[in-house]
Amino acid sequence: MNPIKGEQLLTQLNWRYATKKFDPTQKISPEDWTVLETALILSPSSYGLQVTGERRAIAQQWATHQAYLALGNFLTSAALMGIDACPMEGFEPGQYDKILDLPAKGLASVVCCAAGYRAADDKSAKLKKVRFPREQVIHIV
Repeated sequence: MNPIKGEQLLTQLNWRYATKKFDPTQKISPEDWTVLETALILSPSSYGLQVTGERRAIAQQWATHQAYLALGNFLTSAALMGIDACPMEGFEPGQYDKILDLPAKGLASVVCCAAGYRAADDKSAKLKKVRFPREQVIHIV
């Protein structure tokens, strides 16, 4: 095990933002993309989704929620690697599903995420990160 320092984690999370404009000349290397795919596979699940039998039908109901756990892990992994990303919900799932032929694979889109490297002129990069204060988010019981 080779844990990163808390300061490194916070630096990368503060660097990360929902990139609005990507540089089309920069591509994620196949090696880095494989790491991001593996991070998705290793994402935590609050419901053992890789099951067979009766639980499978119930697990599919939970799959939508579990996608967000994987998305969070993907976003953090990308940030730690210096790769930009932008999660998106404001899309038309039915159209994505059709274009990607997901129904034929027994799949449906829930959320999507663009990844790459920010463009030098992405105005969003310069905006202040806005978050709720700690006392409104963290409640110790």
